[in-house]
Amino acid sequence: RGKHWHNMISTLVAKYVQSFGKARVVSRASAVRAVSAEKPAPFTIMNCLTHTAGLPYGTDFNQKPYSPETKSCYELVQSVESGKVRSLAHFVDELAKLPLRAQPGSYWHYSWGIDVLGRVVEVISGLPLGQFLQKELFAPLGMRDTAFSVPRDKASRLAAVYCNRESAQLMGVRAGSLPRGKEALCRIDGARPEESRWMAGRCCPVESGGGIMGANMGGLVSTLNDCARFFGMLLGRGEFGGTRILRAQTVEQFCFTDLLPACLNSGKQQRAWGAPLGWTALGEIGLPRGSRDATSDVKYNDFEPGEVGYGGAACTFWALNPARDTAILWFTQSLDNEPFIHDDESIYVASRAVLPRCVMRTSSKRRSAEQPHPRKRRRTTGSEGTAG
Repeated sequence: RGKHWHNMISTLVAKYVQSFGKARVVSRASAVRAVSAEKPAPFTIMNCLTHTAGLPYGTDFNQKPYSPETKSCYELVQSVESGKVRSLAHFVDELAKLPLRAQPGSYWHYSWGIDVLGRVVEVISGLPLGQFLQKELFAPLGMRDTAFSVPRDKASRLAAVYCNRESAQLMGVRAGSLPRGKEALCRIDGARPEESRWMAGRCCPVESGGGIMGANMGGLVSTLNDCARFFGMLLGRGEFGGTRILRAQTVEQFCFTDLLPACLNSGKQQRAWGAPLGWTALGEIGLPRGSRDATSDVKYNDFEPGEVGYGGAACTFWALNPARDTAILWFTQSLDNEPFIHDDESIYVASRAVLPRCVMRTSSKRRSAEQPHPRKRRRTTGSEGTAG
């Protein structure tokens, strides 16, 4: 399984999604849909995986378009919200009609690239994305509560989604209908679980591997227990509970290695927020910082070298630190409860203060990808409760 997918990582996306064979690129950064006469280079699966394909990204949570890019995507976002676009195949074909925001390989730019890869998986496997994930990942790992919707008989277990008053008003909720108080939690996914857009019968028809779709729906629903199994598999270099999902070499190469230099036309390291930016198949990876780099930026994740992590819209953050054999799960279900608000309150910084580095059993600096980790028990820290 691992070898089959590994060999296709540099394949052109247009081989599987032919509508991208006609892709165009904007004439300038300020253009909404005006395209350049120059045809863009074709982009690969790896470009989508690392957000270097030049693909755009739209708004969510009823946010109005605020840039040329989000203006170009607004009609597509609304088409998903209204139900006009009702499948991942339809969504990706409509996305292919929008111009790229940059030549593929120019730079890292967050996008709908992961959603495109979901469609590639459907084409190759011949299965809807949800069925493929259930067969190849969720069932083998015993992830019983992970899917694109919640069954009605599990409605009572669905955690609500919240935000603060300011965010709720930006989404168009009337101030008079919101609870009072600066720290008040404002529920934004219905008054009860049955009204949520993640309930079976009300869920988004576009099975989005990248996450949220439309205004406030789409993406997978899971629990801390299920996610702990998934991240435990990655810390186990592709194996969990005696079941192997991925080859150890695949996990090491794509999940714990900075992929950006190989995906950028310059071949150089990407920089963002005053420091080096690394990216893997999972998300951001911490890189060593030089004397001229920012030592800390409390607005963003502060990963130490080799630590990998990212997060979701409702502050469903996670991190994997192989050097400390640790998985962190921070699922608060609130748009405004991030884990890195202040240096002395950052969960990433706190974990490094109390968890020592693991001692390598080999004489080399890096453990072989095929060699089992010296610690059998995995540390997993997380917030209380279940998450949607």
